[in-house]
Amino acid sequence: MPVETPFDRVRNELVAEAIASPSLLSDLAGLEAYVGETYAARALIELVQNAEDAGATRLVARLSSGGLTVANDGSPFSEDDFRALCRSAASKKLRGESIGFRGIGFKSAVTLGNQVLLLSGSFEVLFSRELTRALLPNLERVPLIRIPHPVPLENRGAIEKDVKSLRTNNFVTVFHFEDPDTRVILGEFGDFSASAMLFLRKIISIDLISDDGRRGFSCARSTKVCGREEVTLSANSAAVRWELVFGANVTLAFRVDLVPISEIKHEYVVHSFLPTDEPTGFGIKINGDFDTDPSRTRIVFTDRTSSLVDETAKLLAELLQESLQGALGPRSSAMHAAISPMGDPRITALGKRSFARDLLAGLKAHTKEFAKQFRVKPLFLNQPDYEALAVKAGFTPIREVNDDVEPLTQLMRFLGVPQLSLQEAWAEIHHVDLTINGCIEVLAQVVLRRAAGEPLPGEFEKWPIWITDTGVTNIEVARQRGLDRGFSDAVAERVGSRTVMNSVFVKLGLVEKMGEQSSTDGRKLDVPTEGSSEKPWREYKSGDVSEISTGLKKWRTGETNAKAYFESLGYSVSDVSRQNLGYDLEARSPSGEDLFIEVKSIDTPGQPFTMTSNEEATARIRRARYLLVLVHQSTTSVQIAVIEDPVYKLEFSRQCRQWVWECGTYPFVPIRLTFPQ
Repeated sequence: MPVETPFDRVRNELVAEAIASPSLLSDLAGLEAYVGETYAARALIELVQNAEDAGATRLVARLSSGGLTVANDGSPFSEDDFRALCRSAASKKLRGESIGFRGIGFKSAVTLGNQVLLLSGSFEVLFSRELTRALLPNLERVPLIRIPHPVPLENRGAIEKDVKSLRTNNFVTVFHFEDPDTRVILGEFGDFSASAMLFLRKIISIDLISDDGRRGFSCARSTKVCGREEVTLSANSAAVRWELVFGANVTLAFRVDLVPISEIKHEYVVHSFLPTDEPTGFGIKINGDFDTDPSRTRIVFTDRTSSLVDETAKLLAELLQESLQGALGPRSSAMHAAISPMGDPRITALGKRSFARDLLAGLKAHTKEFAKQFRVKPLFLNQPDYEALAVKAGFTPIREVNDDVEPLTQLMRFLGVPQLSLQEAWAEIHHVDLTINGCIEVLAQVVLRRAAGEPLPGEFEKWPIWITDTGVTNIEVARQRGLDRGFSDAVAERVGSRTVMNSVFVKLGLVEKMGEQSSTDGRKLDVPTEGSSEKPWREYKSGDVSEISTGLKKWRTGETNAKAYFESLGYSVSDVSRQNLGYDLEARSPSGEDLFIEVKSIDTPGQPFTMTSNEEATARIRRARYLLVLVHQSTTSVQIAVIEDPVYKLEFSRQCRQWVWECGTYPFVPIRLTFPQ
């Protein structure tokens, strides 16, 4: 009598059940169809999940004219594994010990092919509706994944060569899907992202191969230190670094390399080990054993989910505090970007229930105490002066470590952090060396408050916020020497009315006059002479200099391409265009010389451009260190013309458009840089 194999036992069980209850088998066919629709476009993800649960480190999927073959190097199927695969909701996997536990995910394979061949360990099995109907002729509606059949020689022979190659490369389990829907599979191949591997603990390599080419994905992990781990994900050799921060039951992940959040916004979703479609609301990925719908695409708000969201909020609050206090060191820039919300938190909080809304509510609860030590930037003050005044007043400012601090500031306001008040700022002004722009901003507030009849602080007479021909000084000296014209123009622009400003100035005993040269830092007049400063940009004459490696890109802003150009000359360059300092870029040469660069994009050479009173005043004070950069872009190149000391070298006419300065005549002798092909 032949020995009954594990395959025989499982098959005999299922055939007997089908004969005893044919209506049940028909119902299972309907369930399978529902699962296939529910898991649409996620069958590949389910096969990755199965491989991870089997302890695999590698997975390969190859689409050819002969079908789709998917193999992994995990543990071979046991009898219990095989029985659970055939049945529905019969998995013995325990929640928390594996990704899959419902026992229905593999039923999504019905979307991949009309027949499925399984080779794993001692099992060589074919799932076929046609063979099931032949076995049970009275049933028309039968499921694909239920009754296993021995593999006919013709089916095995068709893939024998591929199986032999895979086994030689130590692949243990092979699935082969015959007559696949090529469109669906290529769609899944194209949509697959390396970030799907981020929270897997075992799989380190995935290869997707088709006639369209090969997409290779890999994952390299560092040693976990102090609850943190760095993961490098590669897709066709392009590497992206993530940092994982581990809590007790949740893990946060953020990009280490600074990429604009808006460019990869779609990646920041909740993972229940594998990605769902639920946005986190921040520039982070969040992983946990969240309850999901059967397709694992949407989060279900159960008690379990709510508990994990609260733990996530607490962990995020700790990272927020560390980041704002500078405790994360060089990782602060990436963390600042990560913890900045991707939308206005006030709008999110008022919307329908979502993961992002619940996370914001939890974050607000967990930041109530430590938020008291912070102050956000008031609208009237620029970033550098706000930071200096907040620190002097004993508060922690929201520092600008990226180009855009506004999303983080919005978040802090939502969390209840007050802005640095005018009274808090005024109390420290005489202890801080304000920038020129800070002097303009503070004085504009003085004028507005005084015009409204409000008293000025007692220390007002000592404030060094007035610019005369000797530089930045106090009001007593300003009364004697008169104010720099450009400075008073900039103050009038901020106030919105020269009449209002003049009426306050008269009450304070001030007059304005045309100053000579003002100080750049308010303490010592330091205007470089014509030959005193390095100007490596001067070494390049007009014409083609396309050999310069600039990192130029088409359709980027003039500021971006001007920044890339100066960086190619060895300058370290910061984009400060959002700070309203009177220029767009700050550049420092290797020897330490500072330049202040205002960028103007023009459609055609000779087109007039304008400068605001703030820009004009700053240019007058900075003199030779202030560069006006005119940028003209075409489809093939960018032309950059540099004019130093523009206020004194060009002819401007004052235009009444909130007082701007227009120039229509200027030399345009550009450097032309071609875009990389």
